[in-house]
Amino acid sequence: TKESIMDRRKFIKNAGYGLGFATFTPQIIASAKNSCESFRHGVASGDPLHNQIILWTRVTPETDLPIKINWQMSHNPNFKQLVCQGETVTYKECDYCVKVDAILPKEEIPGTTYYYRFLAGNESSAIGRTHTLPDQRLDKIKLAVMSCSKYTAGFFNVYREIANRDDIDLVLHLGDYIYELGMGVFGDEDAEALNRVVKPSYELNSLKDYRQRYAQHKSDPDSRAMLSRHPLISIWDDHEISNDAWRLGSVNHSTDGSEGTFGNRKKNAIKAYFEWMPIREPRTHNGFIHRSFQIGDLVDLHMLDTRLIGRDQQVSYSNYTGSKTKQKPVHILNKSPNQFDSKQFNQDLREPNRSILGMNQEMWLENRLKKTNATWTILGQQVMLAPQKWSVTKDLIEQESSESSQELDMAMQKETIKPELTKNLDAWDGYPAARSRLYDVIAEHKKKLVALSGDTHFSTAHNLVDKSGQVIGAEFGPTSVTSPSFWDNVNINKIELEKKQLDFNDGMQFLHLRNRGYLVVEIDREKAAGKWHLIDDVKTKNYKTWLEKTLILEINKKGGLI
Repeated sequence: TKESIMDRRKFIKNAGYGLGFATFTPQIIASAKNSCESFRHGVASGDPLHNQIILWTRVTPETDLPIKINWQMSHNPNFKQLVCQGETVTYKECDYCVKVDAILPKEEIPGTTYYYRFLAGNESSAIGRTHTLPDQRLDKIKLAVMSCSKYTAGFFNVYREIANRDDIDLVLHLGDYIYELGMGVFGDEDAEALNRVVKPSYELNSLKDYRQRYAQHKSDPDSRAMLSRHPLISIWDDHEISNDAWRLGSVNHSTDGSEGTFGNRKKNAIKAYFEWMPIREPRTHNGFIHRSFQIGDLVDLHMLDTRLIGRDQQVSYSNYTGSKTKQKPVHILNKSPNQFDSKQFNQDLREPNRSILGMNQEMWLENRLKKTNATWTILGQQVMLAPQKWSVTKDLIEQESSESSQELDMAMQKETIKPELTKNLDAWDGYPAARSRLYDVIAEHKKKLVALSGDTHFSTAHNLVDKSGQVIGAEFGPTSVTSPSFWDNVNINKIELEKKQLDFNDGMQFLHLRNRGYLVVEIDREKAAGKWHLIDDVKTKNYKTWLEKTLILEINKKGGLI
């Protein structure tokens, strides 16, 4: 009725935060904890639009036969009145995952909270809470942003923290949701003691392998809690497929044929991702995940794929040092420093046609920037956008050196730690021409930009400065959910290193190397604030969390972050 619609509009307008979502009641949390065995991987929602949303679950089958599933959405957790409902069938061919692109009735108001559940026979899933995006004026929104969740490295305390927050509107995962690695690679030393040994225990390659790893992640109670409470917008990075992946291969995929073709492995990984994640599948089944979300008139959110769709192969330091190692640059700096071919390296690095997005995605993004006009433009993407180099000096190395510290120490004794050799060539630093093109199009269309970047396993913030010296926006980078940083194993004075980095990198405004955690981005019509929440220990459930840093980008000021 007209009266009920007006009442609901008033409720949404007067809600205390964000998009105006109702509180998730204790009864619903209890229901989520006591979900039945048929739905042991929980429920999730994702990719919300103004009038539709992806609903996800997975049924644990007793046979290989198809299973009929009913789904329901309601304004209330008691489901006495249904907004919409439907029936679907899940099969062995999709690993018994259930994904519904639920379209709301036309009379439903964008920006509304809903409860949803799935039914299989007489059994019900946990009850999830979700919402659609608003389509009109919006005064504020709050995003929880994270990346890099390695199962073996510790508990998903970050997920638990976000599940317990009432003020989060959307969750963004920027990639490395799973890791393809087997046991014994990195961050696994306490996995057995924590009962977090991965399944399978070897490196992923087949479709069955990838499915099993997703199933393990989705069985985690903290993961189930977060995904049942907040809608997710996700993108993959490399570890959903293979380490340092690019368009046609990866560092972690053998070229001798022993692991099969990279194309087949990528196909397996992508299929499992679309099965197990609440992401809207492209109509052409081409594996594209770059997509846009219009969040009222406040935010245009563009999620990018810097990893698979168009990335040219990374330039490798080892190709210019006479070394054939696949190790990180810091490990090869002391190999043959005088043989480093700086001229050829820079010529190849700066080749004007090299791309991290691919030309088709670059054109798509430019077209989206032309057509959208919200107050803020947000880019959700995988790797660091701003330039960064490292200033590591011998006085920072502590005497009780780890193996990594010894590598650094040896390199510095030979005076081979040069800024030119400390760039992350897997990030945008490895694609400077592509970064310049992106900066130019942002400046051309006068967008107020916030870039969100994962991958690094430490907390960062940068002013984004174009070639004319103008600040075109800011970059916020969350640390990892659990994945350890390279610097964790280097016996170095990290606080002093953080200070030196801020002095050494003109655009850098914040760096914290020492903890895991997540980022909250609070956006209103006047400012965008980044808030870095950190956790003291991911290897215990008895952890402490705190707000480490807040930085603000104001809409009408040109000076950058404050």
